[in-house]
Amino acid sequence: PVLPKNKGYWFSGFTEKKDIDLLKEFKGINIKIDIEPPIPKKGSLNIWLTNYFLKRQKNKKYLHEVIKEISKKSNVILSTFPCPNFAVKRYGFFKDKSLTYNFMYYSTFIPKILRPLYRLYYRLFMLTKDKDKTYFALGLISKGIFNNEPVYKSVKEFRKDIKFLKKNKAKHFVIFRLGSLLERKNPNEWIKAIKEI
Repeated sequence: PVLPKNKGYWFSGFTEKKDIDLLKEFKGINIKIDIEPPIPKKGSLNIWLTNYFLKRQKNKKYLHEVIKEISKKSNVILSTFPCPNFAVKRYGFFKDKSLTYNFMYYSTFIPKILRPLYRLYYRLFMLTKDKDKTYFALGLISKGIFNNEPVYKSVKEFRKDIKFLKKNKAKHFVIFRLGSLLERKNPNEWIKAIKEI
């Protein structure tokens, strides 16, 4: 579930309590909750992330309570950035044995010259994760909410990322986003690559 853009779109410790309460409607349904700062109204990505990193989360504890309550009746996946715990906790992320986790592996966000370093970082990041309870999200096949995100230039890049995650013992995959496959040239090639997972 996501919120209207004017209410932040994603869930976080900055989300209003009445909006966090909307998650209770999903009790009994298996869901994925994106834990990210509220969507920016303007400014750059770096300014957006830094701004919320420094802010106090007034409803972090309440968000955690609601998610734990839902997880008693639902399988809940918390999704966030592949950052150290101290960083993502600043946005409302937390660990609990009742939850499953999803971490983004969006190599398209990284300049090609820096991707070897990103893969090295991510390999070390994966070593700390329980692969049975962790999903890894590949992307991006198409643009997201900002409509300007960098995407895979070819299915070859996509396959390279699949191979990397499998080599590092990933068991569960998320594709961002399946609904956009038909927008790509030669969608059957993309579908074939997914089936190879």
